[in-house]
Amino acid sequence: MGLRLREASGAGSTRWRDVFIACRHAPAGSPLAAVCDPYAAWTVTEQIQAARFDQFNMFWWSLGGSKGRKPKPVPRPWDEDTTQHYGTPITRADADAMLARLTRG
Repeated sequence: MGLRLREASGAGSTRWRDVFIACRHAPAGSPLAAVCDPYAAWTVTEQIQAARFDQFNMFWWSLGGSKGRKPKPVPRPWDEDTTQHYGTPITRADADAMLARLTRG
């Protein structure tokens, strides 16, 4: 496509309308489409494959007498992350220092 954002602002040949159209019509599954619209991050084929995978997991779980934990569906790009994180993150330097202390002895 060859569009550059730095050319869109100013006297460049690319207009903001061209950038909008490029984002709007980006092919499904492309990184540009994933940034513009989370639902376009996967193609229809990938969505069908994920649905079939979920169906097979549920099928095998039900054949096993529904024992154990119910299988979780494949996470979709448009699903919100509901994972709870505990504690505070550490910096890479702190992690390196901790690893050095643990491997010294």
